[in-house]
Amino acid sequence: MFLALRPRLIAPLLAMLVAAACSSTSPSVAGASPGTTPTPQASDPAGTVPASGDIPDNVVWLTYSGTTFSIQYPEGWVRSTTSDGAAFNDKDSHITVAISTGSAPTKQSVTNEIAAISGAKVTGPAHPIALAAGNAIKITYEIVGSADPVTGKRPRLTVDRYEIGTSGRVATLDLAAQVGVDNVDAYLAIAKSFKWVG
Repeated sequence: MFLALRPRLIAPLLAMLVAAACSSTSPSVAGASPGTTPTPQASDPAGTVPASGDIPDNVVWLTYSGTTFSIQYPEGWVRSTTSDGAAFNDKDSHITVAISTGSAPTKQSVTNEIAAISGAKVTGPAHPIALAAGNAIKITYEIVGSADPVTGKRPRLTVDRYEIGTSGRVATLDLAAQVGVDNVDAYLAIAKSFKWVG
């Protein structure tokens, strides 16, 4: 009985073997066209965060007025006061203003300050720039930002620092955005809006 059934099993068995051989040549990828080699999807490396925080061209500017200075900042940003100034935040973009006493900053003094910050890398050397509030020194550097409380990832930030000194007072403006976000013109406008009060 067994020998009589064998011829009838050969055809289905061969069909199964051919189908298995064809399906095992390469794994299928959703969206891949027949006859093409799928392109591997780029994975999100640990520690990277999608760039966000662009200031739009049609931004509405608000004015913060403190006891020693005023400055413009984008509408919708979270504002907070600090013991020596103020801070404004939106996603990974930050503006901080700190007021201290001291002599007018120089290219060397500002360069030395950034060199003392752990992990900071200068990407734009210190140079003088004229602002409405007086002569200033600008320097640009990159640094790893604070970890996201949800993902734990830390964005890489580029920071434009402006230091303005006059009459024994020094204002330090740090304008940070994630690398890849183009806030250069908006940040320059913010720096130009800084004014001393009193």
